[in-house]
Amino acid sequence: MIWQTPAISLAIVAVIVAGLASVRFTRAPIEVLVALVFALSVTFVGTIQLAKHRFFQIAASEYLGQIQNQIRDVRNGILNEHDREIVPNIVFRTPDLGAVGFRLPAGWWYNRIAYDWLLSLMWVVIIGLGLAIVWVIFSLTKSCVL
Repeated sequence: MIWQTPAISLAIVAVIVAGLASVRFTRAPIEVLVALVFALSVTFVGTIQLAKHRFFQIAASEYLGQIQNQIRDVRNGILNEHDREIVPNIVFRTPDLGAVGFRLPAGWWYNRIAYDWLLSLMWVVIIGLGLAIVWVIFSLTKSCVL
């Protein structure tokens, strides 16, 4: 669900910008400014939501890693060899998968994290909307001075 946030917010922004572009000469600049500020706020909220989700995802992963290490310590601390055979050797994390023969894909493409790309895209849109707002404000002040 969280990965839909950038798509939804960018779709909202695209509809707003397309609507503004299609009726550019018939809208008052203040209406354009209000629409761009709304689009900027939707994108900014989506960016915060994405970053916050990633923060909690990292925290949960670290917490799970601590639990896994504690389970591994308990398993290795069993005194009786017979009991150690009963408790299976648990494969926990991605590095452990290579030890049991699982082949992980390697290369530049597989090492990319989608979060980094999505967050970068959201920031590019925020910067673009910010520049558009500055342009509209500049055009408003220019028209008021003349």
